[in-house]
Amino acid sequence: MGRDDQFLERVSPFVVARNRRPQPERTPIGPSDLASSKAKSRVPIKANWLGHLVRQRRAQKFVEPTLQMQAEAAAAKRTETDAAVFDVLAARLDPGVVDVTTIRTFLARFGPWDASHVVELLDLYLLDHPSDNHASTVLDQLHSQLKDSKP
Repeated sequence: MGRDDQFLERVSPFVVARNRRPQPERTPIGPSDLASSKAKSRVPIKANWLGHLVRQRRAQKFVEPTLQMQAEAAAAKRTETDAAVFDVLAARLDPGVVDVTTIRTFLARFGPWDASHVVELLDLYLLDHPSDNHASTVLDQLHSQLKDSKP
């Protein structure tokens, strides 16, 4: 106990030590040692996997797609699926209620949809409802059914 009945902790004496373990002494390298190490480094590589892959790609004339090419391909695929869904809706709904702008805007916002799945759901919808319901009503119903059927 120390002054005023307070506990005082004793500290061991401060000792300066090296951070690393001692290293073994190295022998100086002479010119003959340098020549032998260079000769060892010139040994031909037995396996060059990266070089093999590069030669294989060059033989195939493979071109890595750029980001713009990938974006254009995705946009083309999206346009194709939207057109397929539009064709399904145009074929099954009354021509007076098919609004191109409404359908394309809706598909741009909530798509892409699988056309075969839309055919199944639209056929089930048309069993209970007339085909002259407005396109936005049909699309809202399809959207809610597609949301519910996703895993």
